[in-house]
Amino acid sequence: MRYLLRLFMVTLTFLLSLPVLATSEEERLVWRFGLEEIDGSVQDIYAKEFKRRIEEKSAGQGSLVPEMQVFNIPYIFSQDDKLNQSVLTNNSTLYEVVGNALIDQDLRLMTFYLEGDMVWSTDTEIVKPDDFKDFRMRVMNSPLVIESFRVYGADTIPLPYSQVYGALQANIVNGQSNPVFSIEEMKFYEVTEYMIWPGKQKFTTSVIANQAWYLSLSAEHKMLLRDTFEEMSDFIFEKQQALNKAQLAKIKEFKPSMTFIILTRAQQNAFKKYAAPIRARYVELAGQPGERLLKALDEALGNKN
Repeated sequence: MRYLLRLFMVTLTFLLSLPVLATSEEERLVWRFGLEEIDGSVQDIYAKEFKRRIEEKSAGQGSLVPEMQVFNIPYIFSQDDKLNQSVLTNNSTLYEVVGNALIDQDLRLMTFYLEGDMVWSTDTEIVKPDDFKDFRMRVMNSPLVIESFRVYGADTIPLPYSQVYGALQANIVNGQSNPVFSIEEMKFYEVTEYMIWPGKQKFTTSVIANQAWYLSLSAEHKMLLRDTFEEMSDFIFEKQQALNKAQLAKIKEFKPSMTFIILTRAQQNAFKKYAAPIRARYVELAGQPGERLLKALDEALGNKN
C-alpha cells in the first residue's frame, strides 16, 4: 500500500466566500494533496477530480501502522470488485480500527480506494506454489508482503520501486508485483515475459490527512470533504478500471510476445492454502484491534476462513 503523505503535484485552492467564514473573496485557503504516482496515474486522476469537485462546491473556494497491513493478507478481497470498493468506502469497523490507529500518530483517515489487481510480471511461468522454487521476487519492504511470498518458497528481495526495472533487466530478480497501469508506466513488461493474474491482492490506496489540519477545519469544510470523498468512490472505481484496461492494451500492442495468464479458481485455491500463517502473523502484529478488523472484513467480503 502507499500512503498519501508526501506533498507534491496537486494543490487545492479555495476562495472562502461563504458568509459563515467571515472572510473576503481575496483570502485563500490552500489544501495540499500529496501523491506518489505520475501524471495520468490512478492517484493523479483521483486527486484532480477531487480538486475539481471541491472547487465547484465551494464556488472556487507515512507512517505504516500494523492494522493497515490487513490488505497485504493474500486473498482477503472478494472476486467482486464492486463489493470490495463498497467495503473500502463504508465499512465502519475498518474506519474505526484503522482510524484510531492513525489518530495515535496525529493522522486522520479520510478514505480508501482500489487501484486494480496486483499482477505478477515474471521471466518464467508461475501457476502453482512450487513454481516459486529458486525464484527471486522483488517485494516491498513490508513484513506481510515478504512473508506471503516466502511461504510459497520464493526468495524475497526488497527493493525501492525506482530500482525494479534495472533489477529485472540484470536478472537480479525474476519478477515483481504491481497493478497493470504501473507495469506499463514503468515498462516492466519490457524486461519480463509473463503477466500473471493470481487473484491474490488488490492495490489499495489510503488518503490520509494531518489530524491537526483536519480539526482546524470548519464544520462546513469537514462536511464538504466527507461528501466529496463519498462521491469519489464510484468515480475512481470506474477510472481505475478504464486506466488498467487501456494500459493493458498498450502492453499487448508494444509486446505481442508477452504471455498473459489468469489463474483458475483451483489454481488460486492452491496459493490461498498458504495464507493461514500470514493471517496469524497479521493478528500478532496488530493485536486485538487487528483481529477484530480481520473478522469484520471476512464477514463483509464473504470470506470463509
